[in-house]
Amino acid sequence: MKKLHRLFAILAVGALAWSCSSESTTTDAITLSSEETQIISASGGKLYFNFTTNGSWKAHVPNISGYDWSSILPTSGDAGDNTITVTVLPNTNNEARTMTFTIYSGSVSYEVAVMQLSADGFAVVTKSFTVPAEGADIDVQVVSNIGYTYSVSDSWITVADTKSLETSSVSFTVAENEEFEERVGTIEFTAGDITETVTVTQEAQEPYFNIVTEGVGQWGDPIVTLPQEGGSLSFEVETNLDFVAATDGTQDWLTVTQDGNTITLTAASANSAYSPLEDWVYISCSHNGESYDAYGATVCVHQEENVLLEYNLTSAAALTDYSINRGGNSLAYGNGYLLVLDKTAGKIHALNGSDLSYEAAADVSALGAASIASDDAGHVLIANECIMGETFTVYCASSISDTPTQLISFVNNIYSGDCPMGNIRVRGDVTGDAVVTAYSPVYQYAVVWEITGGVVGDAKEVEVTPKANDNCWNCYNGVVAPIGPSLSDGLYMGSYSAPYNLEYYNGSEWSDALTDIMGGNGWGYDLSSLHTAEYSGVRYMAFISGSFFNYFESYLTLYMVADASAPMQVSQKPVSEWPGVTFTDGSYADFASYSPTDVVMVPGDESLAIFVLDASFNTIARIDYK
Repeated sequence: MKKLHRLFAILAVGALAWSCSSESTTTDAITLSSEETQIISASGGKLYFNFTTNGSWKAHVPNISGYDWSSILPTSGDAGDNTITVTVLPNTNNEARTMTFTIYSGSVSYEVAVMQLSADGFAVVTKSFTVPAEGADIDVQVVSNIGYTYSVSDSWITVADTKSLETSSVSFTVAENEEFEERVGTIEFTAGDITETVTVTQEAQEPYFNIVTEGVGQWGDPIVTLPQEGGSLSFEVETNLDFVAATDGTQDWLTVTQDGNTITLTAASANSAYSPLEDWVYISCSHNGESYDAYGATVCVHQEENVLLEYNLTSAAALTDYSINRGGNSLAYGNGYLLVLDKTAGKIHALNGSDLSYEAAADVSALGAASIASDDAGHVLIANECIMGETFTVYCASSISDTPTQLISFVNNIYSGDCPMGNIRVRGDVTGDAVVTAYSPVYQYAVVWEITGGVVGDAKEVEVTPKANDNCWNCYNGVVAPIGPSLSDGLYMGSYSAPYNLEYYNGSEWSDALTDIMGGNGWGYDLSSLHTAEYSGVRYMAFISGSFFNYFESYLTLYMVADASAPMQVSQKPVSEWPGVTFTDGSYADFASYSPTDVVMVPGDESLAIFVLDASFNTIARIDYK
């Protein structure tokens, strides 16, 4: 109580310091030189409270009928040293009694108390204690002129120390409360026919759970990575709850063991696949048989992949570094230059293929350029987009400094409403043998031109059977890409449209090459960036999964195409690993009108270069696989 009054006094001093002028130095204060609680025997008498104030003061006794056994004088006075005399009548009862009164001076106050012992001279000064969950010692002060005993209601309160009678204290130890509910115990002091009860309230234990692992995923889940060759990794769980760690049992490469608060994850054998293995360990908590669902964790466990090609980020930059507008972007590569279409400005920008430094720009607005691509020989194809009844035209140039010549002219008779066809892809050499494709989004059609000996054949309109009853907004929500320089090599098709699968065309019919490639969530992903290439005698396919709505992380995924009907993943890397890239939920480019991503693979003597444009992340990068 004294500390509380002193705090009030300090606060009052602070308030006056702000409100008074610099000429005023007087502050309200009460300084008590006597004990704030004084004890008097049952026979009564007088007690004296000595105090000092900086100003005039008043004393107030609450208007309580039970206080008629005491009185105080004086009840007011001036600044300086003062004394209040308390007169106490004899106590003939078998219970101690207490009266309090308050001294006021200006804005501060002080409460003092008088305790009178019972007729038998026995009292417990403090009858209520609150103890924290971790436990503590308490001292119960007893005033007595006769012998007394005590008893404790619960085993979690034990005697710590006992002192002599007269004015004494008995120390008790309150053990830690391991339960999540408050508990209350009592200590009874008995002297003759008098019983005083002390109440001990102990606060509840707060449940806690914490683990520390090597990484954190984009949704905040912990991530643990095991080596490709197999092995174990352990981590500690800090909690006061019971817990169980286990997988869902659907995979057999990962085992989970638990020893006390240590969880050990083990991959018993090497991962022979070219993509990481993934499983989830679910840690569920309980206490006394009751589930605590708000606590626990889901740990993502990876085992590193068998490395077929080693990933290396060579360079990265922001589109804004080149003053390239985001949206309506596509990529091509020729003569050592990465070509970036800026549909909004009607320009093709040339970047140095080695370090992405800026080189030059060409105006292609007169061609209605809506997408670009490059064949295996480095020729650049430039195409417009068109709705039903309009003409789709593809131009070809050896470089952006050359005058493009018309390669393909096609009157679009495929029903597409207001949605245009476009988004070209090419494999082979258009001056020799090649396949050029475009995509029509309504009811999902591939338009294919085979080129033999430099001569363009008739257009083939191929309905994508698995997606024939669905449609996309436009031709940049999907892509049809040739796997090789002949239609007999097959086609791949992917789109922002259910089913979210990679479809494969073998020359006569479509089938699912990869099912649920969007991970069960088409809202975040697209395949409009699909591209294929051949490197060191092996065919590959790459795409960026993500970014139409950008609700989810974007990944560059690379597949080996030994069997076109069942491509095998060899690498998957998040775009967030690139310098300067920050994932922001929902920060997309103009998804309804333009393709926000594109990818082009360029095989070299020493590496497979993959150039990636992700407009939603405002990023362009070169990655080398060796």
